[in-house]
Amino acid sequence: MARDIVKIDPYQAACELPRFVELREQIGIFKPVAYVVGALTGRHLGREASQIESQLEHLTDLIDSFYGLLGERNWVLHDSLKLPLIEEMVEQGLTPEESERRLIEHYKDEENLGFYVMRVAYRSDMAGRSELIERAEADYLAGRYDAVTLRLITVLDGFVNDFDKSQRCGLSARDPGEMVGFDCLGGHYLGLAHAVEVFRKSFHKRVDEEVYEVYRHGIVHGLVVNYNNDVVASKAWNYLFAVCDWADSFAKKKQAEEQPKKSLAESIRDLRDAKRVRRMLRSWKAHTDYPDENGCGPEPWDTTTRFLEAIRLGHVWHVAEILCWPGDSPNDYIEMAKEYVSQGFEGWSIERVDHPTAALADVLVRLMYQGQEWETRLHWTKVDDSGHPAAEFEEGRWVMAPVWQHLDNGNCRLR
Repeated sequence: MARDIVKIDPYQAACELPRFVELREQIGIFKPVAYVVGALTGRHLGREASQIESQLEHLTDLIDSFYGLLGERNWVLHDSLKLPLIEEMVEQGLTPEESERRLIEHYKDEENLGFYVMRVAYRSDMAGRSELIERAEADYLAGRYDAVTLRLITVLDGFVNDFDKSQRCGLSARDPGEMVGFDCLGGHYLGLAHAVEVFRKSFHKRVDEEVYEVYRHGIVHGLVVNYNNDVVASKAWNYLFAVCDWADSFAKKKQAEEQPKKSLAESIRDLRDAKRVRRMLRSWKAHTDYPDENGCGPEPWDTTTRFLEAIRLGHVWHVAEILCWPGDSPNDYIEMAKEYVSQGFEGWSIERVDHPTAALADVLVRLMYQGQEWETRLHWTKVDDSGHPAAEFEEGRWVMAPVWQHLDNGNCRLR
């Protein structure tokens, strides 16, 4: 399907983003009325409106501060980047060099990286590239930074090429002006389009000095040879996360054009919900769930139970329904479901459920297969109705991460 990629002028400041413009306009209308109604009813509506206005100003200031620190160093603010990290950079008065190192160390944390990777690797439009991303994740955590950069360059180019089937060209061939996303944090004038200019830079002779930018042309063609460092690899990750935001922005633009504007009450509720989720994520910790005396546990325990029992009983359609992601049809998963059912194990049990991130669960199961007991892991991710990752405490359902699990592919081991 052709995508409507149109050039959008980069946003000169965060306050120009449509989401903030709309909310500011609504506050401006509501605030004078709120003070009057509040005085008559004894409720603090005016104070609440002023607090929301201050929170909005704080958020836009943080976005601009991020780009003030790291924009010229070609880092992009993606929507999923954790707000407390930016607050830390600004409130502690870190220098650009210190802020860059802090961001890199943030990405190098296994739990943080797993959260970001999960959001991009299991997208439906990233099909076929999930394994490349997973191998890049393993390489990054192992310090093989040159391998990470090469893998992610191919993912970036290929993903952008596939996104617009009416005009196939990779990220390196795109006009930077086309990489400004609608209502996108990476749409800042120092954001993705700014970084793509460096990404596209051409080289005509070998460069032996160490570089700290993702020079796609020089790296791929063997002219930039000294890029095996965590700065370049981390920027490659950063660009992948930002490019996914860019892709999502076109659906957001179409939705904004088709749907009526939100009321102030709806906008305030969204802001409150976002704050609540951020607060809960800050307090969330990795944990493991074990079965109770009845052999049960919290989700995705029940989902795993239904999945394993459907396989044992040979119910292909039920397996396909559980594998099916929001927006897809179970018919699309029939062949995969048949592959699972063909394993034909005789019995199963759930040992524990590990939650390494708020939206991911690794379930350790034991299978009785051909008279022997095997162990394997099933990987589940929590998604909302749109198929976007959701934390375990949010609304949504658990679906199988698109990773094949076979009894004979090394994921199982004999006990």
